[in-house]
Amino acid sequence: MSIKRILLPVHGRDDLSPVAALAFTLARAFGGQVEGIFPQSDAAATTAPGGVPTSAFAIKDLLDYAQKRAREAAEDAESAFATLATRFPEVDTAFVLPGAGVADMTARHAFSADLTVVGDRAHYHGDYWSEAREGALFMSGRPVLVAPSKPLPAKIGERVVIAWKDQAEAARAVAGAMPFIEQAREVRLVTVEGGEEAQLSGERMRAYLELHAPRVLFEQLQREGDRVADLLVRKAAAQEGTILVMGAYSRWRWRERIFGGVTDTMLREAKVPLLMAH
Repeated sequence: MSIKRILLPVHGRDDLSPVAALAFTLARAFGGQVEGIFPQSDAAATTAPGGVPTSAFAIKDLLDYAQKRAREAAEDAESAFATLATRFPEVDTAFVLPGAGVADMTARHAFSADLTVVGDRAHYHGDYWSEAREGALFMSGRPVLVAPSKPLPAKIGERVVIAWKDQAEAARAVAGAMPFIEQAREVRLVTVEGGEEAQLSGERMRAYLELHAPRVLFEQLQREGDRVADLLVRKAAAQEGTILVMGAYSRWRWRERIFGGVTDTMLREAKVPLLMAH
């Protein structure tokens, strides 16, 4: 398996250097393309320099101002993407302006990408990035790689840590991570507590992964008062070049009580690239 298109949401107001570096580095390694995307927010058309319009002329001024802002934002985003791409001239690129609706348009373009790369919540916040992550993670059905805001190690993906849980979201994350799993020097599968059922599920998944990877280790982690997120972060950060793989879970679902509250925390606190799927 391989990665041939990576979707990269961009915005002209934010420095995406560490996020873009991850996207372009992976595209170079897999011989793939990076597609930049800047979907406009619906709110862009409602922001005016003055108060509430009271006449046809005022409404026209409002529309003209909104269109001017939209054009400028699109130009800034395209320029920012072009600047990022100059650091990786050997990587094929494309840039699209799909129109309004950040979450929806991000999801639609993620349908035709192998992977979407976004920044974490700690360093990339605000409505635009929240909606871009929501569209990629919860609306596309495709894998998402969350980049931490730190310099990349020399080699990414030499080690893959999988936070395993016997549910569809985790299985989709494993499937999305298969290009990395097949090339990793070490794959480590972990569950958090769960007893005999989790042990059996982990052993089944380990046996499956060994069909794809030369070395797969399985371990059950005990919380002992620690947060699940802290356990996973420590396990992933124990060796440079690690990618952490896990399902993206909605917190309101009662049956996701082990990893369900972890998704939001990991989007803020993961210190390594975090591959997720819903």
